[in-house]
Amino acid sequence: LVALGAAGLLPSAASAEDGIVLKDFVLTHGIQGREPVDTASKFDLADGQAYAFVRMFNDGPPSDVTVVWLYEGDEHARVDLNIGTSTGWRTWSSANLKPGHWAVRLVDAQGTTLDERSFTVGSAYAQEYDGDMSPASGSPFDDAFPQQADKWQDGDNYNDNYSHN
Repeated sequence: LVALGAAGLLPSAASAEDGIVLKDFVLTHGIQGREPVDTASKFDLADGQAYAFVRMFNDGPPSDVTVVWLYEGDEHARVDLNIGTSTGWRTWSSANLKPGHWAVRLVDAQGTTLDERSFTVGSAYAQEYDGDMSPASGSPFDDAFPQQADKWQDGDNYNDNYSHN
């Protein structure tokens, strides 16, 4: 696992209403040990999923943020994630991939975009798809999943809070 600083995961300065401060919004190939395994802007279909990792500080009341997954400019999925009152909160969402142009947007409870990441999914396996690149019938590619939300305190002393929306 690469250290956050070495991976370029420096805090962003975006702020939201109600005391929420966005520290990280990372697009990654996976989550390991409650941290992103890398930063990514390209994926292969074989990767299966993309993850949007969020780290926030919230000294106000609990609030929601929304991860909006966009595929070819259209909304693919919208996942609401609760951000509890904490000196640190992290959560993530994932989406099953199909070839094309994607973006993932983090939006606060008032609808303000806090951050956005764009990425592409390679078409190395495009022959598995019909001409409009839509998945074969019975495919799970249209799902986006909220993942666990974790509240953490100094170092590895974690208090886990799970949010399954």
